[in-house]
Amino acid sequence: MRASVLRDQGRADSAEAAFAELPLLFPQSPLADRSLFEAARLQEEALGQPESALATYTKLLEAYPSSLLASRARERIRALQTAVNS
Repeated sequence: MRASVLRDQGRADSAEAAFAELPLLFPQSPLADRSLFEAARLQEEALGQPESALATYTKLLEAYPSSLLASRARERIRALQTAVNS
């Protein structure tokens, strides 16, 4: 996946955009939830955009509520809400 290569090259902005794009183009892809999670993780950790990460984790839960990543997304949402509201 192109996004993973970009992430591994340290190109967080480009990787985040590529991860976020996949679910828009292919919402039924088995990788769509993982792509949203990775986009949110990059927003949170590499790009310093906690509000964007919060929105992306929330989008993951709304679009893919039965995802195996849902519990991890909920954990990150709680942590980010605490950090943003502090």
